[in-house]
Amino acid sequence: MIIMSKKVLIIGVGSGLGKSLATKFAQEGNDLILIARQKENLEKIAAEVNTGVDIQTYAADVTDEADYARVLTIIQQEEISGFIYNVGITAPDNDNFTRDDLEKHFQADVAGAYQTVVALHDNLVATKGFALFTGGIAGVTPFPGFMGLSVAKAGLRNMVQLLNTTLKTSGIFAGTITVGGVIKPDTHFAPDLIAEKFVELAQERNVWEVNYQ
Repeated sequence: MIIMSKKVLIIGVGSGLGKSLATKFAQEGNDLILIARQKENLEKIAAEVNTGVDIQTYAADVTDEADYARVLTIIQQEEISGFIYNVGITAPDNDNFTRDDLEKHFQADVAGAYQTVVALHDNLVATKGFALFTGGIAGVTPFPGFMGLSVAKAGLRNMVQLLNTTLKTSGIFAGTITVGGVIKPDTHFAPDLIAEKFVELAQERNVWEVNYQ
């Protein structure tokens, strides 16, 4: 088991899985850097996590390359032990699904994820850190009416598998949790239960993909 160092970046922090990820990693003694689009909501979540660790918050939109790069440049100055990329558009396709709609899914799930890896590569080399990603069953078994989600999660899953191979030579671990259902409190797919799997994978680093079914 690898003992994590003390600062973890989480991208895509909302009131569901993102908040649970922040809570679980903070409970492991990690300081946190949290990113989401809405600053006010993000600060509210940070206050609710309230575990005694240091928490930094930044507002950024991962689908806006320049805006996201601005925040990543700041984070490059930090010593981080790893990051969790918890981003995706889970809504069903609209009735007039267009190329632009498909590109938005790709930007959120795949392009933003890869931008994170490139920007923070040297940070993770220095700490022998981890890069974890939230995947979904739609990336394995595509759903009718969810073309955007299915294509984007499939792309993310393939990218993580490749990253797991290419980054390990630098001491970086890349992995994904493929969530096999709808994330909902008080069910088998409760965000707290899924967040525990992220902590375990960050520590154990034994497989590139965990299928949470």
